[in-house]
Amino acid sequence: GEKTASLLEIACCTTKVLQCHNVFGHSSVRDYIYEIFEGVVQHLGIEVSDEEREQWCKGAVWLIEVHLTANFRCPRELIVPIIGAIDRIVSEGKSRELKTWITLGSSARGRSKHHRLGIYDKLLQLLKEEWPDPGPNQKRILDYISDAIRAEIKLFSMGLNYRGLQYVANWENIDVAALFFELLDGYNIQYAIQAQPSDALLEPLTRTEQKVYKALRRGESLESQFKSRSSVKKYRDAFNT
Repeated sequence: GEKTASLLEIACCTTKVLQCHNVFGHSSVRDYIYEIFEGVVQHLGIEVSDEEREQWCKGAVWLIEVHLTANFRCPRELIVPIIGAIDRIVSEGKSRELKTWITLGSSARGRSKHHRLGIYDKLLQLLKEEWPDPGPNQKRILDYISDAIRAEIKLFSMGLNYRGLQYVANWENIDVAALFFELLDGYNIQYAIQAQPSDALLEPLTRTEQKVYKALRRGESLESQFKSRSSVKKYRDAFNT
């Protein structure tokens, strides 16, 4: 006889489904999930009880993957050099799919089971894969994203479980922006792109101070360079003046 399914798994980009693009959106996971569920059952003609809809509203839904994204203002001519700089500073766990796209968070055994970071040119991705012949509204969105570099963190099942975020209800009081930057910070790419001090700024420093300062710019903290607290204070005071 016929068997009744007890679970329904939906895999989609919620913002693309609801607004036809994922250049930007909002951070309410529960609202996204409810709208997607409602759209699916209406499209397929599935009867849903009031109690089941109430469960959706409460966030009694299991998540297996969530994508967190941000667009950072960046001159177009610097997008590829920035991706290249990240490629050079990260020695392992990476793949360079395209000149305009790098992914971090993989190993010889495959991708991380917790999360993965992609940095790429969103404008180029849209033009090549989705909007080769954009309409008026799409052109406005493309103009918005034209001077930006995209960072996308894919949070997988084990990463969600580790943070207690596999249930939609558990996202209710989560600062999504703070979570994004916490995960981004873990990839330690902030030292790949930094403005270099001019010779005029370095001139007042002694040779030793310049050496310490350059190591600091590479990501080596003063505490890692010196065991003595007095030395740490000495150089911190020198660089703050």
